[in-house]
Amino acid sequence: MDVPAVVRHHHEMGIGDAYLTGLDAPNDAWDRVHAAELLESMSDALAVVREEELLRYAARPVTRFVIKFALDQWPGATALDDASWVATVALARRELVVQREAGIEDAMGDLSFGVLEWIDACVGSWDDQQFEALVRAQVDELLDAGRRGRERGRQLRERRGQDPAPGCSSCWLLRHPGDHYFRLARATARDERLCELLDAQITLLADSYDRLAADHDVHRHGELVLELGVPGPLAPGWSEPVTTTVLSVEAGEVSVGDRLGLRLVADPDASFNGTLMSVRPGERWRTCAHRLHDGTIVPDDGTRRLAA
Repeated sequence: MDVPAVVRHHHEMGIGDAYLTGLDAPNDAWDRVHAAELLESMSDALAVVREEELLRYAARPVTRFVIKFALDQWPGATALDDASWVATVALARRELVVQREAGIEDAMGDLSFGVLEWIDACVGSWDDQQFEALVRAQVDELLDAGRRGRERGRQLRERRGQDPAPGCSSCWLLRHPGDHYFRLARATARDERLCELLDAQITLLADSYDRLAADHDVHRHGELVLELGVPGPLAPGWSEPVTTTVLSVEAGEVSVGDRLGLRLVADPDASFNGTLMSVRPGERWRTCAHRLHDGTIVPDDGTRRLAA
């Protein structure tokens, strides 16, 4: 299989890219199906929702790396770690290629390629033969994990009699700003080039989020409608509520200045399946919520970020 021109253009082909090409890039077919399903699901969506969904999709191949940056994890530490970075970068680069083939082409794609190139440049110099073997093994593991994950998903849909899951609702999008992890990563980044890339990605994602919040009308839900400030710092994990300060009140029996615990999960004892919203210290949120018996609050639809 020939190497796509966009890969040749953005990166001198490395170990992971060459190995994937030799394997005939087995993830490409699934990524094409996923991209086509997303585009079809967005065909009748509001323009601001479509823009937000596609922009997040374009950022997805690098979001896994951005989360590692936010945790202060960087390439160049050990040969085994770098093999994992290189293998994951190669798969992410192929995913970006498929996005472009599908017509998902925007400035985010160029920035995502830039982040992958930055990672490649930071990988350490290791014994060529041993490092190549490590990279190949990591690629094999990632491909196998992807196959097993897709098979589990297919079996689950069959048992439940469900079609593939639809795109995220606008209410979910508003509770989880697409720039959340990029901002966390920017707080830890020190390299000038990486900071430039992250700043540009944050701008794109934040502008799209603000347009969605301004143009997409969401009916109010919840017994409380408040503007909350998040003073921080946040407790690690998701089981502890986030301390917030009431800045203004639209509805509900609370007062300005009250401290409220904001639950990131409705039940901390249940299996974790993602947070109800993504918050950072210093942010302000218009929060529609209901109270639990302990006085903490759980966010509902209609919640959106006012300021980062």
